[in-house]
Amino acid sequence: MKVPNGQQMAKTWPYTRYKSFEASLRKAAEQWFSKRGHETHPKMGYCLARHDLWPKNLICEDVADYILILTNSLPGIR
Repeated sequence: MKVPNGQQMAKTWPYTRYKSFEASLRKAAEQWFSKRGHETHPKMGYCLARHDLWPKNLICEDVADYILILTNSLPGIR
């Protein structure tokens, strides 16, 4: 069986342009944050309102907890 090359794989992309992909991605993020009641940026609903809300950007809360524990235990890492 022949492995498809990049041009052949590009034809399987469901979006005609990257902008349409980006728009659907932003809409999905906005809906995800809205469904969970997270505070978002007033002009960009697909972004959280502040940098310190980054743990809410992760689907699995355990990952955010792990990152916080790791960053607090290592010197020189914020």
